[in-house]
Amino acid sequence: MKLLNAVSLILIIIGGINYGLIGFFQFNLINLLLGQFLMLTKIIYCLIGIASLYSISFFIKERVNWFININAYWAQNNPTILYLKF
Repeated sequence: MKLLNAVSLILIIIGGINYGLIGFFQFNLINLLLGQFLMLTKIIYCLIGIASLYSISFFIKERVNWFININAYWAQNNPTILYLKF
């Protein structure tokens, strides 16, 4: 799983740098490196897109862990609060 996270992060960084170069200088690094291999270029762009979608799980996982930790802290430090169930 850590390998998949690292590969995803590397692809996102490459994609971000490439889009930054396109935005600032109209220079596409991936097209320069891969040249006439259009199919390979499309595959790289698809992998970057998939890595970006996968990276959403990092944010969700962090939010869930934060929510669990704050609830555990609240339950330990406020034992006298009555919890009403509807």
